[in-house]
Amino acid sequence: MFHCGEYLKELRKKQGMSQKELGVAVGFSENTAQVRIAGYENGTRTPRKAVLKSLFEALNLDGEELAGLIADSYFSEFKKTMFEYVSFGGKKTENTH
Repeated sequence: MFHCGEYLKELRKKQGMSQKELGVAVGFSENTAQVRIAGYENGTRTPRKAVLKSLFEALNLDGEELAGLIADSYFSEFKKTMFEYVSFGGKKTENTH
């Protein structure tokens, strides 16, 4: 699963926006905006497709930047998987989460 929390936080900060400001720009109420964005950034919530699209628009992301985020995420997951594989002597481990 694509988790973009750290990227979202970095991009939000580059735009000079608070979590609440970004949440309101996406369309959340002022009462829930900060909590919703915080959840996306720390990985406890996953934005739906429509919200994700609104996040990208609010952060002025273009298709190339989005592709880079996805590629970085998958590469990080690949590195983690390979590290686990090598660390356990080449045996695939089962995720018990």
